[in-house]
Amino acid sequence: MSTGSLPFTVYIVSGCDRGTTTIYRCFHKQEQLALYNIPSTVREHYHPGEVTLDEALNYDVMILHRVAYDPLIGEVIRQTKAQGKPVLFDVDDLVFEPEPTHHVDGLRHLLPEQLEMYHDGVRRNLQTLLACDAVLTSTELLADFVRRRGKPAFVHRNALSQERIDVAEQALRQKPASSSDKIVIGYSSGTATHDADFREAMPALGQIMRRFPQVELHLLGQIETPSELTGFGERVRHLPLVHTQEVPAVMTAWHINLAPLEQDNPYCRAKSEVKYIEASVLGLPTVASRVDAFQVAITHGKNGFLASNTDEWLTALESLIADEASRWTMGQRAKEDVHRRYSCAARGREFMAILEEIRKPSLSNQPTRSTAVSDIGLEGAPEPALQPSTDVPLAINWVVGEAIKGKAGTMILPG
Repeated sequence: MSTGSLPFTVYIVSGCDRGTTTIYRCFHKQEQLALYNIPSTVREHYHPGEVTLDEALNYDVMILHRVAYDPLIGEVIRQTKAQGKPVLFDVDDLVFEPEPTHHVDGLRHLLPEQLEMYHDGVRRNLQTLLACDAVLTSTELLADFVRRRGKPAFVHRNALSQERIDVAEQALRQKPASSSDKIVIGYSSGTATHDADFREAMPALGQIMRRFPQVELHLLGQIETPSELTGFGERVRHLPLVHTQEVPAVMTAWHINLAPLEQDNPYCRAKSEVKYIEASVLGLPTVASRVDAFQVAITHGKNGFLASNTDEWLTALESLIADEASRWTMGQRAKEDVHRRYSCAARGREFMAILEEIRKPSLSNQPTRSTAVSDIGLEGAPEPALQPSTDVPLAINWVVGEAIKGKAGTMILPG
């Protein structure tokens, strides 16, 4: 794909240690830009010295993915905007609003000093967001939170790279044939922040394990074993966290994918549909909580199932376990859907349209308020008057790891 000439260049900075969030929101954006012959560079501010002012000012558009505010970033933003170039904040989680942080289940694992680091990262993410011209988000609900802050927001949903699609196809080709009648239900947790999410599906899973002795449950990543599962012995398998490129090979042993999220939790409701797209590219049918992003991705009963309560989880799981042909058909529909809507080629067209809009002289016509935030009870939440400082002294910085990897930006504290 080509735009003919090279109208602009893009500088992408990640504030997170390289992991899923940087891959999806930075490197996959770079792939989308490359499809249109638009040069771009990805730098990781998590590593000291990777981002420099001189390099940053050579580009026409700047995207800061979950980059917590510090003196260098403040100066980069100031001088880039002084040149009349747009600076965008990019975010794929609710890690810029101080008030809803009590909804983050993983914080209960943190020591007091780690908890303060996390909250500091959230506050400084917000500071960077407020300094930028506009914001790219992975979901509409995140965009609503941004507009509540008076900033233009554009939804650019996550996409799978061609490399990940190729890795999935290779994993399917190498999948060993099985003559067993065993059915594996899988859940990919990743980090140790999804225990409460998993409990959404637990009442139904307990009943399923009792009713169907051929069912196994595979749990990938860091997750506590609920007490309801302790009596099933080796039918519940814990799989260690693996590199993202190895995940497809692990998931090819599964027949059904789970994607539970706390439904009344704004932090969870703001998450994207990554768990659906990573399973669907393997032809796996997904049963997901009926929350915002999954309702965008899944047409209930066609390319997956949505569940709001135990009865709906049970009905969906039972139907997939009982009917192999329907299970395969639903998985294939999901796979076709991912190739059609969630490839970098598909999302690249959307990304180009957003960048064209952002590069217009004025963003004043963008909405600044949405009613969706009031629907989850945060409309009256306090809004700290955080503004980027114009008089921040230079400091020697001490860079330490995140309290929860990839969850609130790099912690950079005065030395």
